[in-house]
Amino acid sequence: MKSPARWNKKVAAARADNDFFPTDSDITHAFMTAETPRLRRLGAKTIQEPFCGDGAMARVIQKYAFNVQASDLINRGYGRDGFNALDLDYKGAFIITNPAYKDDIPARFIEHAANTGAKYLAMVLKVQFWNPQEKPALWKRLRPEREYKICWRPDFLGLGGGMTDVCVWVWDFSRIVRRTEVYLLTKDGRCI
Repeated sequence: MKSPARWNKKVAAARADNDFFPTDSDITHAFMTAETPRLRRLGAKTIQEPFCGDGAMARVIQKYAFNVQASDLINRGYGRDGFNALDLDYKGAFIITNPAYKDDIPARFIEHAANTGAKYLAMVLKVQFWNPQEKPALWKRLRPEREYKICWRPDFLGLGGGMTDVCVWVWDFSRIVRRTEVYLLTKDGRCI
C-alpha cells in the first residue's frame, strides 16, 4: 500500500502550473473504443478538445479517424494556445475533454457548452464531481446521458499508479434525458 504522505509529496512535485494533469491514454482509448460507433451514428467527423494541454487526449482521438481541433489557454506544445474554453462558441460541436478542475470550471463548461449549442460533450471528471450541494440543480437542468465508470485508477502523472477515481460523463444535448445509463468501462473498452 502506498503511503499517502509520500504519495502526496510526489504528486505535489509532479504538478505543473495551473494544476495540469495530462490524461492517461488508457482512459481515452477505452472511451473511444466504447463510444466511437455512437459518435459515427451522430455524424461526428471533427472533435473539439478545448482543454488540450499537451495533446494527450487529442492524439488518441485522432487514431480513431476523427479530425481534432485542439486548443487551450496555456501553451503546452500542442494545439492552438491563448483560447479560453469558456469564451468559445460550440454550435453543433462534438467535444471530448478533460477540463481543468479549479474554480468549478467543469460545471461552468457544461453550462457553456449547452448554452452555445454544442451537440455532444464528453468529460473526464472525478467520481465525486456531483457531490457538492449545488450540483443537483445542474443535474436537473443538464442531466448527462451516460456515465462510464473507469475500472482502474489512472496514472495521470506517470508516477507508477493512480489515486483518483474518475468517470467519463456524456451529454447529447439534442435529447431530453430522463435516465442516465451507467457502464463500467474496462481498459480494453468493454462496457459491463
